[in-house]
Amino acid sequence: MALQTALTKRFGLRYPVIAAPLGRGSTPEFLAALAREGAMGFVALMHMPEPEVRQILSGYIAAAGAGNRFGVNLTLIVDQTRRLEAAQQHVS
Repeated sequence: MALQTALTKRFGLRYPVIAAPLGRGSTPEFLAALAREGAMGFVALMHMPEPEVRQILSGYIAAAGAGNRFGVNLTLIVDQTRRLEAAQQHVS
């Protein structure tokens, strides 16, 4: 049974569950399991090497079935512009 909230409606989720980025625990398999069950997870991009963002996100997209089934997290203690641009170019 699905639980309908503003969050589930906005993001097309079955359950109002969003898993915060777990560092290395946010694997493609983990995010795919969340997506299959109707929830959403996040990937921490903070320490991901900028040149590898597109390649790494490809694995998450393939596992989750789409780029809109997970989110990314960037901390703002350093300039993240290039990582954000790489992520946007890949999922757009």
